[in-house]
Amino acid sequence: MSIKVAIVGARGRMGIQVHQIVQSTPDLEIAEAFVDDGTFSRALTLDRDDDLRSISPSSSGGNTDVVVEFTVADASFQNVQALLQNGNDHIVIGSSGWSKQRTEQLREMAHKYPLAKIFLVPNFSISAVLQHRFALEAAQYFADTHIIEYHHKAKADKPSGTALALQDDLEASGNPRPEALSVRGDGYLAKQEVIMTNPGERLVIDQDVSSREAFMPGVLLAIRSIVKSSFPRGVTVGLGEVMPPTD
Repeated sequence: MSIKVAIVGARGRMGIQVHQIVQSTPDLEIAEAFVDDGTFSRALTLDRDDDLRSISPSSSGGNTDVVVEFTVADASFQNVQALLQNGNDHIVIGSSGWSKQRTEQLREMAHKYPLAKIFLVPNFSISAVLQHRFALEAAQYFADTHIIEYHHKAKADKPSGTALALQDDLEASGNPRPEALSVRGDGYLAKQEVIMTNPGERLVIDQDVSSREAFMPGVLLAIRSIVKSSFPRGVTVGLGEVMPPTD
């Protein structure tokens, strides 16, 4: 049986890519909404000013198994709140720019919906997940860490959600919170350097994405993971949570 996916932010850069990959993947399909004659015929690919109440959970007889929310940080929180209020219990958030404070507010909100599973993914790139993992391991051996993230000019949030997540996790693991320098310019899609230094040595972990196609395997992994019974309820942060380290 196919997983029925509704997309919020479907006319954005990432939303368009997600729409295409869902349509071309055999075990996924775009969820559909009712139209006036009571039939399912309108694809649930929503954007600004569209009615989120048209998305309803299949667990209660509705039309959607997983909602993928890919808007912007300022709108994302309110969108997720509206989706939860309508009973949707499998939500993948790809919107960037979620701060630590806003994520904690999301956790508090999720407590009101005990069946909800929310997967907040700052970056769907497999290489970004591995860079994050390697950086956390290496940081314990270096005195200083710096982050430089480069993105296209249209990316509004600074620093990126990927950089924020690494800052938070480095700090949580007992390291000083590193600075993050944001660069917005032509010639970049998504690139991040993590620079670690000791007296006389330097380690640079460089991750670079040149096409949004790189994010699609991670999007598929998130959609397939969240519907599994083993996926935890509440808020889960980071694609690495469904990419266990190899022995």
